[in-house]
Amino acid sequence: IINDLIEKKISEPSIKNNIIFDGFPRNIDQAKSLDLMLEKYDQKISLVINLKVDNSILVKRISGRVSCSICKKPFNEFFDPPRDHGECAIKECSERNLIKRSDDNENTVSNRLRIYEESTLPLLNFYELKGVVKNVDAMKSINEVSKQINGIIDEL
Repeated sequence: IINDLIEKKISEPSIKNNIIFDGFPRNIDQAKSLDLMLEKYDQKISLVINLKVDNSILVKRISGRVSCSICKKPFNEFFDPPRDHGECAIKECSERNLIKRSDDNENTVSNRLRIYEESTLPLLNFYELKGVVKNVDAMKSINEVSKQINGIIDEL
């Protein structure tokens, strides 16, 4: 199903070599299928951005996510905690509790990381052999990471 959706999109001449994939491909088989589709439509992957973050930080970034139930402002219990023990910092929302996704917990995150290491991490080598991987130090601030990514894209 996903390959059919991807092929339908990449077959559109108006977006030739102008697609950003996020979360696809997730394994070598999908990458090989993608390569065949891209070749069929005379396209190629010119860049793979690898966001490098320590697993311990990833666990905290994901398991610590909470947001205001009214304004949807995001917080992180570890890195950007809300004020007043679980209330939004925005005045209009101060009476509301924050909400947390049920899958944003340490066990789920650890399982996702295990699956990533088994299935998705091998893609780095696959694309490194093609010379298209650029690493980004995602341990830095959002602004610094954005600056790194923009710099890489500007070089294309």
